[in-house]
This record gives sequence, C-alpha cells and structure tokens, in this order.
Amino acid sequence: MRLPELSVFIWLTASFCSRVNTQTTEHTRLYGTLNINRQPYNSAYDDPRNRYSSSSSYASASVNSSSAANKDTIYWERTREQLRNQHAINTDRYSPSWGSNDRVYETRYDSRNLNSDPRGQGYDPNRQTSGGYDSRNPTYIRYPSSDSQGAGYVDGRNQNYDSKALFNSKVPNFQTGSYQGGAIPALSSINSQDSGSQSNWEREKERERERERERERERERERGIDRERSYYLNSRTRVNTNPINSNYGQNNPRTKLPGCGVFDEWRPDLMGTCRPDYAANVQERDISVTTPYGRIRGFYVHLFDGPGVPIGDRPGVYHNGKLWRKISTFLGIPYATPPVNEGRFKPPRPKRAWSIWDAVDFGPACPQPVQFVGASKGVRYMNEDCLYLNVYTPTTGAVPEKYPVVFYIHGGDFERGASNIFPGHMLAAVGDVVVVTVNYRLGALGFLSTANEYSPGNYGMLDLTMALQWVYDNIYAFNGNKDLITVYGPGAGAAAAGLLAITPGSSHMVRQVFGQSGSPLADWAAVQDLLRVQNTSRVYGERLGCLVDKPHKLIECLRSRSFEELGNVRLSPDVGTWPWSPVVDREIRKPANNWYEGWESKDWTFLPDIPEELIRMRKFNPNIRYLSGVTADEAAYVVYNNKSLLPNFEITEQFFDMKIREYIHRYNYTYNPDGIYRAIKYMYTYWPDPKNTTHIREEYINFMSDALYKSPSDSMIKMMVDNGVPTYSYVLNTSINALNYPFWSRVPHNIEYFFLTGAPFMDPDFFPEDLRIERKQWNEDDRRMSEFFMKALSNFARYGRPTPVAIYNINWPEMRHGWLQYLNLNRTDNSTLEFNYRQQECAFWSEYMPSVVGVLLPTYRPFTEYWWEPNTPISVAFWSVAGVCIILLIVAILCCCLWRGAKKANDKLLAENYMGDMVLTENMHTESKDFNGDFRSDKQKLDLPSTLV
Repeated sequence: MRLPELSVFIWLTASFCSRVNTQTTEHTRLYGTLNINRQPYNSAYDDPRNRYSSSSSYASASVNSSSAANKDTIYWERTREQLRNQHAINTDRYSPSWGSNDRVYETRYDSRNLNSDPRGQGYDPNRQTSGGYDSRNPTYIRYPSSDSQGAGYVDGRNQNYDSKALFNSKVPNFQTGSYQGGAIPALSSINSQDSGSQSNWEREKERERERERERERERERERGIDRERSYYLNSRTRVNTNPINSNYGQNNPRTKLPGCGVFDEWRPDLMGTCRPDYAANVQERDISVTTPYGRIRGFYVHLFDGPGVPIGDRPGVYHNGKLWRKISTFLGIPYATPPVNEGRFKPPRPKRAWSIWDAVDFGPACPQPVQFVGASKGVRYMNEDCLYLNVYTPTTGAVPEKYPVVFYIHGGDFERGASNIFPGHMLAAVGDVVVVTVNYRLGALGFLSTANEYSPGNYGMLDLTMALQWVYDNIYAFNGNKDLITVYGPGAGAAAAGLLAITPGSSHMVRQVFGQSGSPLADWAAVQDLLRVQNTSRVYGERLGCLVDKPHKLIECLRSRSFEELGNVRLSPDVGTWPWSPVVDREIRKPANNWYEGWESKDWTFLPDIPEELIRMRKFNPNIRYLSGVTADEAAYVVYNNKSLLPNFEITEQFFDMKIREYIHRYNYTYNPDGIYRAIKYMYTYWPDPKNTTHIREEYINFMSDALYKSPSDSMIKMMVDNGVPTYSYVLNTSINALNYPFWSRVPHNIEYFFLTGAPFMDPDFFPEDLRIERKQWNEDDRRMSEFFMKALSNFARYGRPTPVAIYNINWPEMRHGWLQYLNLNRTDNSTLEFNYRQQECAFWSEYMPSVVGVLLPTYRPFTEYWWEPNTPISVAFWSVAGVCIILLIVAILCCCLWRGAKKANDKLLAENYMGDMVLTENMHTESKDFNGDFRSDKQKLDLPSTLV
C-alpha cells in the first residue's frame, strides 16, 4: 500500500473510533445505568374489581445516574414464565388472562436513550405506575396476571406460588450481571466518557418510526380494530364493545373474568352480597354440586319481590333489604364437546369430565345473523363452542322431595336466539321447580342437510337430545326429578319440544310437553321433501361462494369458512319463511360406523318417520301430558316488522293480493295456483266491507296466524286427544299496557314470555334492553297474570294438570274428544271456558288445502336445479336398469358394425370366386370342343380298371 492511501485509511479509522466513543460516553453521562427496584405486591389487587386502582403497583425500574461510572451493562428483565417459554409479549398484545386492555409489557431499554419515549412525552423518574403500562414511562413494568388455570404468573391473588422458586431458574442477577448458571450477554457497552450528543439523524429516525406506528394504528381503527378500547364486556350489558368477536381477543372464552351476578357489576342490592370471583382469600364458591362429570360451583341470586309481597315491602328505586327468596344459579355448564373443526356438521359428542367447573357466567350463543346480536337483543356474543345449559333451582340442600324439571327451548325460527334470554329465577322460586335453559346449534350449522351421508342434518335437534340426556342423568344433583321433565318452548321451541316427545331417541325422557304457539305438525317443523332440502343447501352454498357440483365438495367448502360467515347468511324469505328446520331422515343414508372416527351410524338418526305417523304409532311416553296455547294476534309481527308500511301500517287490497301470491309462490303450490289464490281470498275477506283497510289488515294477520301457528296447534291437539293423551289448551287475549303495541297487535306472538319469566316481579336488569320494562310500568293485573302462568306451568310439571286447585278461581279442565274445551284468558278475574276455537279456519288448512294442492306437505319452489339425485331405491333401480340398457345398446351397435364389415368382405370374396369359376368353365368348354376324342379317351383310360389295362 502506498503512503497516500495508508494515510487516508488511518484518518478514516480514527474518525470512526472517535465518533463511537463520543456517542457512548454521552449516553452514559446523561442516563447512567439500570438499577431494578422490585416493589412489593399490593394486596388491593386481591380483589379483581380493584385491579385498576391507583394503589396497585407491581414493579418499577428506575435509572440511577450516580452509578454511571460503575456499571457498563444493561440487561433485559423478564419474568420466569417469559424465560421459560422464550416468548416476549410486545406492547400491542393483550393479556390472555383478562381479555381487556390489561396489557403485559416486557421492559425494553433503548441503548441510545434510556429515557426516550415513543410518544415524546419525556420521562419523570419520580413517576409511579397505577397498575398498568405508563405511556410516558416505558421503563415501568406490569407483570402478567394468572390465567384461569393458575399457570404461575406473578400475581398477588395466587397465594400458592413459591417466591423462592419464582426466580430459581436462569433469573438475572442484577448485582453480578449474570444468569444463574451462566452469564447474561450485554446489550451494549457504555463508556463513562462525556462527549457529543445523540445525532439529529437518529432522532429523526425515531420520529419516523413513531409516525409509522401512528399510521398503522389509524389503519387498524379504519378496519374496526381499536387497541385503545377495552376488549372485555360492557359493565352493564356484558356485550362486546367491538365488532363481532366471539372471544373478546382471548383464545378461550372460559378464561374471561366473570363479574358479579348474571351481568357484570351487578348492583350489590340485587345480589344481597356480590358473589366471590377469583379473590385470593376465597376458597369456595357460594354453592356447589357434584355430578359424574365433576364438581360444579354456582352462586345465589337474591330476589326481593314476588307474588304475595305487600306493596310496602316491594323494591322501588332502592331496595329496602328484605329478602324474599334466593335461587341457586349455575350458568354455562357444558353438556357436549364443542362442535368445532372436525365436529362441524356432525352429531354432538359427550363432554369429558372435569375437576371443578365454575358455572358463573352464560356460555356464548350459537352463531346467527348479526342483526339478532347486540346489547339490546340479549345475545351477548357468539361462538361455535356454544353447547351450554343453565340451571336455576330453589335449593341444592336436602329436600324431602325432588323438584319437577322445566326444560326450556328458545324459539327463533331455528336460526336465532339464546338460552340466556330466559331468566328462570322467578319461575323456579314461585313454582318450586328446577328450570333448565339450553343452547343448540342454529341455522346451517344446526340444520344443513344434503340428504345423503355427507350431511344428513338435524344437528340442532341432536344437540337438544344430548342436552336432555345430560339433564336426565345429572339433574338429581340439583334436586331435580328426572321422571318429571316438562319440555317447553315458544314457536320453533314448541315444535322442537313436540319432536323430542315423539321421536324414539328421547321420548322416554319426556313426561310433559308445553307447546306455546307451535306444533311438530307444522309444515315448517319437519320437512320430508328431500328436493327442498338439497335445494336450500345449494342456495346457501352459493351465497358463500361454494359453487360446487358435489355434496361432499359443498361440505368441504363450508368447513373451510369461519363460523361468523356461516351464521350471518339469511335465506328467508327467499327460500321460505323457515329455510332451516328438522328433516325426516327416514330415506337419508347415514354414514357407516367406520366413516368418521368417534361416530356411529345410529348417532346420526333423529326423526325416523313423519310426526303424524309417529303419533299414530304412539312412539312416546305412555304417561305423557300435553299443554298447548296460542295468542289472539300470533302473526301480527309480519305487519309490525314491515317497515314499508310505516307510519300507519295500512294494508290495501292490492297489497293483500300480492302477499297471497307470494305465499303460494314461496310454498310451491304450483298444482293449481289460481284455485288456491281464490280459496284463500274467499276465506280471509271481510265480506260486509271488503275494501275496508282495517279489516283487510286484520284478515291478513288472521291468514298468517292460522297458516303458521293456529292450524298446526289444532291438529296436534286433536291427534293427542284421539290417542288418549290428557290435553289442555288456552287462547291468550290479554296484553301488557307497558308494551304500547297498536290495537291490532295487542297480543302478539310469545307475549307469554313476560308472564312466565315473572318479569313484573323481577329487576329490569335481568332482561335485554328490547324486552326491558321498568318496575313502575307494571300493574296489578300484570302481576296476577304472571303469577297464574307460573303456577299453572309448575302444577302441570308436577301433577300433569295446570289447576289441581283453582288459581284465582280459575279451573282449567281437560279437553275431550268432540268437546274441544279451551281456556279463554282475558284477565285473572275475567277468564272463561270456550269451545272449538276457529275450527272452520283450521280445517281449511288441515283438510281442504291438501286436497286442492294435491300434496300432503307443501314444498318451497326450487330457485336453482339440484345437482345430485337422492339415494332412494327407486332412483338406484332406475339408473341401474338404464345403465344396463345403454350397455346392451352399445354392444348391439358394435355387433352390427362388425357383421356389416364381415359381410362386405365375404361378398367381395364370393364375387371374385364367381368370376374365376366362370372363366374356368368357359375354358373347359372350349377345350372340350377342340379335343373331344382325346379327352374322352383319357377319361376312359382313367376310369378303366387296372386289370383291363
């Protein structure tokens, strides 16, 4: 190397070393070295409700600038769990234990600037944390809290952790600068020299990184992800505050911290005392029961009002502290293995045993369209892991006699609803019954069927069967009598209750049935038309982009979709009012025993025949009892929910005619549509004044009510009476003034909900916002009607009769064959017994319409062609014979072609031989003329015997 080049190299090297030394000494001069001061745990954190209090300080780190000359290494500080798992949780990840903005941070120090703040707020060395991350002081630490299994995080609530063992494995020693068992690599070496300052370039780079982080946060907020908001539950309604996210940012929804009572942060006056959560000094729940699955811990709910409570003792704005009853409550008990991953579109499987289950909060609702989810509707959040039930029992202590059981199935057209909407506390308290509410799969996840072994369907009904079996096997632990189970539900719940009572797989467990505004004999309750089932499945797949031509490919495509996508597709009213419903699986081939691991062929069977045939064959409990009821204005919701009729809800004759045509089109009455239209129009026209819009609206409501609810209920009543089943019926004609419904919708579908839940006696916080009525809005008539319904249902569950003794002087007799007596409920002081409710209209739908239509059960109009044939014996035989005929035809054609070719070749050969014979004959003839003598002489010579020669 020449001298000029060597000089330049030495100069560059010296400049670089001087630059590094200047920055390092300036960093040490300004900020010194790290000294960790671990603070004691604050006992205030023992109560989860105080986890955000200003007194809960966990750990802090401070910078000791005076020791700058003695320290030259900065270490990373990590907890034992972080060291074990080698996993650092960054500042944008939420704690897996809380599901809120309770974040976990690891202490990271900038080698260039220990006090640098991403937000540029500066650093106050005297600032203390208040139980969380301080955005202005990134050197403060918050340790992660223990998860639901007590995994051993540093947590003041966990009294069992070993403080010595906490830092016994590769924990940094901040005095010696080493790990136990090995040295800690230094992050940087800091010299003690004092020169220079941080370059402007580095500051600008830090600002640019912060601007990029801010832009990223803005993009996340535009996508609906707000990391500054809480992912936990709203303090009043326990509804997710972000867009639909079933787990609230958690891997397991069961690990979220439950609040006090049914709703988070319930008022202590409602509970009497707030139930314990995960406080360190509490070892047991309020109550617990033992089942074959393990222990289940619940809590008490205190009731301060009820039937017979004097006005002066009733709760007002503030409770006076007088306790009326307390109910043992168990929420969110799993009755089946979560139907996720490989369990989708398959029957449920039993839940594995557990040690202790904290039944302190409702389980998630099953996936359903998003318009039915929210704070006001009571469906808090959704998850495919939704097979949970809730139990409300008067007491779990010793009782002289076990209580009857009311098994509630929510309605919602088999596509919406949740078990938590029905609070069973008051019904359990008034009637001394055990109330069970249950979730089951809805929509496509519960009822999609391809009518073959790839997806037979009825998964929601199989869920209910398993839930009923769980209750039958375990309800004794809650003081329930398994031999007195009453299955009850409104609408679709009533249809499901009736099916459970008559199908062979569950009929032995059902003693009574209360079908409220529904029947298993409705055409929407059980479908036997496999073409409709297949068509519905294909249309559903097309809505999700599954454009396939094979059923197994359709199921594979749907399994690849998220449950939010599957649950948020609505087919009604395009594919009928009830696109999803149970299927008669008599002719549906089931998967073989070895088809899916863990499932047998019998697990897929629910409804082996049509409901009418099962009732005729008496495929039900011989001691069964049946209770049925409808309201005066069942289908008023079809008008009330039609926003195009606002503001006066006026229905013209043209609108009514259009709706009749739509009904015929939707239910595929294609045999004689004009005749059906004229028949319906004749039956539902107010002939004294056919143009009156008020009467047209009334007749339209009657038309839909009779077709969907009243006629099917009437058919079920008659079949049960004909089979000797004790049957009771009512028609509700009273309303609730606080609801402020218009006069034509005074008694709508499922208004009994308020009476049977004891809403006039309950605190409004038990109910969703859309169903909430304040205490002052209830009157004495409402309280008496609610008491009547709860006592009548409890008596029916216990004795098989609604009124073994009169309730408010009301005696409810049993119906007789030819003497269809029903209770006309107006008010408790004005109810009467009537006979033969709307028999002409019901007969129109059950007797006349089938003869006009030409089919027993109407089907929906196919909107697209289905792409595979059902596997029936007729279809198999047809295609087999057709295949054989086609093969024989092909063979015949082939033989004809071969024969024709052979014939042509043979004809050609014959023609050639014929021409050769002709030439030979001619030649022989010519020779015979020319040499006749010689020829004869030779012939004679040849013919002579040898002896003559």
